[in-house]
Amino acid sequence: MLQNKVADLEREIASRFVGNREAIRMLVLNQLHPRSTTLIRAPRGVGKSTLMLMLLKGMTGDDFVVVSGASEVKRGEVVGRLHIPSLEKEGVERVLWAAFVRSRGKGIDELNRLNPYTTANIHHLMQFGEVWAYGQKSKVEDYILIANENPSDATSFIHPPPFYDRFDICIFL
Repeated sequence: MLQNKVADLEREIASRFVGNREAIRMLVLNQLHPRSTTLIRAPRGVGKSTLMLMLLKGMTGDDFVVVSGASEVKRGEVVGRLHIPSLEKEGVERVLWAAFVRSRGKGIDELNRLNPYTTANIHHLMQFGEVWAYGQKSKVEDYILIANENPSDATSFIHPPPFYDRFDICIFL
């Protein structure tokens, strides 16, 4: 039963994080509606990434992908890339949609380091529930997107306020 699963997840997370009981409860409950989005903000070493992974694993099993802003992730890794053989052989532009688009659980580690171009694609996903690549559209139905960032990181990109407005909740740890 879903209620038991949610309670179990809440207990497991609470057993690993001291304090923040109300924040943890809100985090778990926020994941229960379609196209839920959550931002976790905290300084280095508090457990942002661990919490994000626990939530994704607890809510989606193994159907999740995490991209890292720190690894200079490219648009093709997040949205999709062109399938070159079909273009060469058939003259047809076919998009291979990225695992991030296809998976139910979507994690973004160190959102503050994600380049503005990739951020714009994720913003569009959160706003419209779709992504575009090479003139083709992919509708992204239900998903859970959880991102984390360190607001005091000196290597941050400054993302526009409308991007942050797309998150259902923002938790400060």
